Amino acid sequence: MAFPAEVDFAAKPNSALRTAGLALFVAVMAYALAFAGDLFSLSPKIPAVLWPANPFQIAVMRIVPRKVWPLLIIAHAIGGIIHGFQIHITVLMTLIFTLADVVVFVVAGWGLDAVFDGIPQLDSSRAFARYSLIAVLFAPAVSAIVSGFGTPGLYWLTCWIWFLLNAVSFLVFGPAMFSWLSLLLARTRISVRRWLEAAALLSALLLLGCFIYFLPSVATPSALLYLLIPLLLWAALRFRSAGVCNSMVVVSILSVWGAVHGRGPFARSDPQSSSLWLVLFLLFATTPFILLAVVVEERERALDLQRALSQRLISAQEKERRRIARELHDDISQKLALLSLEVEQARRNSGSLPEAVKRALDGVREKCSELVHDLHLLSHELHSSNLEYLGIAGALGCFCEEFSQAHGVLVDFTQENVPRKLPQEVALCLFRIAQEALSNARRYSGTGELSVALAGKTNEIRLTVRDRGTGFDLEQVRRTGGLGLVSMEERAHLVGGELSIHSRPGAGTTIQATVPLSAVEVSSLEREGTKQHTAV
Repeated sequence: MAFPAEVDFAAKPNSALRTAGLALFVAVMAYALAFAGDLFSLSPKIPAVLWPANPFQIAVMRIVPRKVWPLLIIAHAIGGIIHGFQIHITVLMTLIFTLADVVVFVVAGWGLDAVFDGIPQLDSSRAFARYSLIAVLFAPAVSAIVSGFGTPGLYWLTCWIWFLLNAVSFLVFGPAMFSWLSLLLARTRISVRRWLEAAALLSALLLLGCFIYFLPSVATPSALLYLLIPLLLWAALRFRSAGVCNSMVVVSILSVWGAVHGRGPFARSDPQSSSLWLVLFLLFATTPFILLAVVVEERERALDLQRALSQRLISAQEKERRRIARELHDDISQKLALLSLEVEQARRNSGSLPEAVKRALDGVREKCSELVHDLHLLSHELHSSNLEYLGIAGALGCFCEEFSQAHGVLVDFTQENVPRKLPQEVALCLFRIAQEALSNARRYSGTGELSVALAGKTNEIRLTVRDRGTGFDLEQVRRTGGLGLVSMEERAHLVGGELSIHSRPGAGTTIQATVPLSAVEVSSLEREGTKQHTAV
């Protein structure tokens, strides 16, 4: 996903006005989010379990130049101070808590700026580890040392509570807010199907969350929390870390709201104990699912890299095939043809030579002609120009005819509703798979009758190569890596298709490659609507 690392307000007209407007917006949001956080406080004597104001401030700081940061921090502090006066906490506590927030912004802001370019993307284990170390652990820990002086009572207990609450806020709300900003700045189009899936996940979380957290506490067994696991797995596997954190935002709000109103599994008579269990639940529920999402994303990225390397390798292989085919056809084949003509000319001028010499010259000329023919066939196998001029159906039909004549086997070729034009990579993929499948069938099937079928469907094109020969044990062949199966599967996967192989000893073999077609190709297919059957 591509988005600008930061939005430079100073580079735009009326930059002072824009910056002042941003500062006012931050101050208003700091007050509003602090007010919202108070709604999730289980007791006036302990801090709120959810505090989204600090992650919001860091998210804004990540998209503006550092020279604007001091103004935004002051604006956030003003909003927080106004909120503190409104809820009637002492001036000393307000100032100390404000200073603790400033410490969070300085440590987390400059720390994340040192290791991330723009908005942090938790798409790798290294990125998640760096974000967790800076924003979830170090910044809340340093801030907690300051905040401990603002609350009467045990200093270390206050520090511990402050640290946990900030850690949960940055673990749950931070990545969620980063994902929202990424969508806004990247302006990436998301399919309607994707939005519907996200809406379905959110609806399921809301319904299940209301069922779990709004039941009376005496009637809510803790085992109901396990019902969330399938939905969080869904979020991790389909929407990655952003999906997990946004899901946990919903879970956090519902769970804390239920506890505040004496409902759900975390409602207890002791608000401090209830807050502690809620924080620990959110920490230990969010972390493993984010790690799962990160592992899945890293694996997909590694597979994408592997596919890209395979694509480059196959492209280089095809380029080398074309070069060799050109050399065989334009150079070596021409030289052999010239040699054949020279031998024939020598045969015509061999009136005084013995008959044995004349027969030898005839034999050399015939062998030259055979070599020229074989080189033409080999050149066509390496690179078929028919594929460019006749399309996949015509090229495959010609190849089956040449293959049948060259190897003395019967190849039954049929094609139905094949688009006139296909992307070059798709046509080449199907052609190479057919080549490899026919070559394997000729060598190993033990039968002289083969069939090749090429068919266009509503949204796909399908190639089927079948023989009724001896068959083979597919698992054993996969272990030994024979028959070019890996090459065929890799080619199919590179164009978004699938390759299926069905074979067993004595029952023949069927190889089927299916490649999806785009709307343009489907339109061409519908206009074509042809059928052809050829037995060669």
